[in-house]
Amino acid sequence: MRRIGNLKGLVADLRTNIDLAKVAMMEAKDKQKEIERVVEEAKEKAAAADKKVAMMETQAQEAALRTLAEYKTSQAYVNDLANGSTIAYRVSLGDYKDIIAWMHPEIDLSRVQPLEAKKDTMADDVEDENIPTPEKDP
Repeated sequence: MRRIGNLKGLVADLRTNIDLAKVAMMEAKDKQKEIERVVEEAKEKAAAADKKVAMMETQAQEAALRTLAEYKTSQAYVNDLANGSTIAYRVSLGDYKDIIAWMHPEIDLSRVQPLEAKKDTMADDVEDENIPTPEKDP
């Protein structure tokens, strides 16, 4: 009889442990559902943020294109282009002189100099009627 009593106690303990395990499993499932909900919310927020970033990038690109288009039709662009061309001409001439001097050391290039620009900048030359500007071109 004692054995039966021990077995009944063991069965009762096992049932208690099973009940506790069921409760723990339900709690774990609830936590899993909560985690899945949080993950889904995070995904939705990330997708919304991605859309916002894409929209802002598009707006920034459009603004940059508008600004560039406005600049290219301005007198400042024409002046900058003329000044940049003058600088490129002078640098190229210097490089060309170096190559010629290397290839033909017998030639005296000391008197070959770029034309001097006017003191009051290239902007005056740009306003010449023979030089196309965005406002003058069709």
